[in-house]
Amino acid sequence: LGLGAYGIAAASLVYFDKAVNELNVQEIGYLASLPKAPNNYHPYRFRERALERRNWVIDRMAEAGFVKAADADKAKRTGLGVVQKQAAQQHTFAAEYFAEEVRRELYERYGEKKLYEGGLSVRTTLDPKMQLIARKSLIDGLVKYDEAHGWRGAVKQIDISGDWGVKLAEVKALNDVSPWRLSVVLEVNDQSARIGLQPGRDPTGYVGKDRDIGILPLDGVKWARVSGKAPTKVGQVLNPGDVVYVEAAEKGAGQYRLRQVPEMSGGMVVQDPWTGRVLAMVGGFSYDQSQFNRATQALRQPGQIVLGSKRWSGKPGHRQAAHLRDRGPRRSDPAKASVGAADVGKQPRVVVIHGDRGSPMQGRGHRIAPQSSRAQRLGLPLRGPDDGRPCRACHSGRRARSCPAMPSFKRSRSAMTSST
Repeated sequence: LGLGAYGIAAASLVYFDKAVNELNVQEIGYLASLPKAPNNYHPYRFRERALERRNWVIDRMAEAGFVKAADADKAKRTGLGVVQKQAAQQHTFAAEYFAEEVRRELYERYGEKKLYEGGLSVRTTLDPKMQLIARKSLIDGLVKYDEAHGWRGAVKQIDISGDWGVKLAEVKALNDVSPWRLSVVLEVNDQSARIGLQPGRDPTGYVGKDRDIGILPLDGVKWARVSGKAPTKVGQVLNPGDVVYVEAAEKGAGQYRLRQVPEMSGGMVVQDPWTGRVLAMVGGFSYDQSQFNRATQALRQPGQIVLGSKRWSGKPGHRQAAHLRDRGPRRSDPAKASVGAADVGKQPRVVVIHGDRGSPMQGRGHRIAPQSSRAQRLGLPLRGPDDGRPCRACHSGRRARSCPAMPSFKRSRSAMTSST
């Protein structure tokens, strides 16, 4: 029924923050108008259309005898009365991708009717604190990478003559990137720009009357290189009428820093290595921007960007690659060897493929040395020990660089060492 609400009970809470039995006539009329086309009767974007449709429903209720004519007339004279929730309340744990993945799995298991009408109570393994940390870590990394590649331009250009607040309010902003805010550039000089922040809407859908103004100093746009050069003037980056994202600066009240939605995105899954429970999941920069979950729906080679725990002696992606090909963790046949772990609470067991045989290696070593042909069968990346350490493949004491058992490839310290 729009705004992420499935069913009348959920819509009652989302739109009016009430239980169904607490709704009045005008609120019931509005909810009854939504099933036909929720987006066409959006309380903020299409307020007039929503009021017209709601009043039509109230008239039908009066004709059918469900409400008195006087009560119907009184209800039609009121506004929609939709309760506006702050973005911070709607995205407390930034777990939209996690929740959607759970919804998909439930849909596959039980079907649409039981999912939405069966009254299911679902408990998940989400760790709220871990989820916030995971999201912040991914977002910070994406933003840092994106800013290193310079400025791509404003989100949009609008006419700032007259009341710029109404025009800016019509521009759709991502609602899950707080504390970023959408703003419009009002004035520009060499050292700073004067910006107007996007105003909010009142519960009836009208744009608020308050107009917040901020300053975007040169230091806040220094990262926005144009043609590979750092700007020396704000005017080299921004022009009046530019709609851009900004974030409040750590120092200086009323000062902001220029932001840019990253062009590239990513995904992250945080799991307990012993139980397999998913503690956090982030499927992209913004769920409001794209519902595509890069953590579960994107295709990639397993084990490339996987963080292991301090007790894990190999990359979890290696074990995943083997299990996806039905390779058991305890088989020693070199053609079927895999990288696996022992039972919970025991020392992890890593199988190292060496030459024509598979030799088990107990311990906490972070390095796995597969022979190339066997590694390809398992889908494992070529990896080897540090050049400055004895070769773990043959335990001969030779340096990895001179060991004939090791395949020839360009070694990188960062690629050979698992993160902990």
